[in-house]
Amino acid sequence: LDKVCAFLSNHPELGSRTASVNMSMQQFMGEGFVDKIEACLKKYQLNPGRIRIEITERMISENPQKTRDTLQKLTEKGILFYLDDFGMGYSNFAGVLSLPIETIKLDLTLVHSAFESKQKYLVLESLVTMMRCAGYSVVAEGIETEEQAAMLKKLGADRLQGFYYHKPMPENEILKLFRK
Repeated sequence: LDKVCAFLSNHPELGSRTASVNMSMQQFMGEGFVDKIEACLKKYQLNPGRIRIEITERMISENPQKTRDTLQKLTEKGILFYLDDFGMGYSNFAGVLSLPIETIKLDLTLVHSAFESKQKYLVLESLVTMMRCAGYSVVAEGIETEEQAAMLKKLGADRLQGFYYHKPMPENEILKLFRK
């Protein structure tokens, strides 16, 4: 979180671009999590809307009430959340729908398995449709081929993420990419 906030703060040329930060369950459930987020944003004088925090289904199932309370407190301060690796766990859809989450990130196993059978393709198609109808933005993770990218665009995913587009890169390469 500190590195991401520093990066955004040190590069005003990025404008209002946002960055997401994956949080471990230990961080998210730890004492003072909300205070730590607020302190980091204050330290770097960042608008809370520039940060997206990624949590997993497991965090929701481990302690639903604490998760809901934490998400609510931070959402009220302008921080938005992504539900990462969706489809890997055993989420209760009603539970997910009750949380203030902006974006659902479909796990790469869902994307890859859609090529295995018509049934798995239909499940992925239904998930994308259902999440978009519920008002979520949908990101498909693990895009590695042109064929996968074309399929997820056709299904209506809002954004695609994966090695097909870019591999993890150092800060200077990210800046070059953003400047293009």
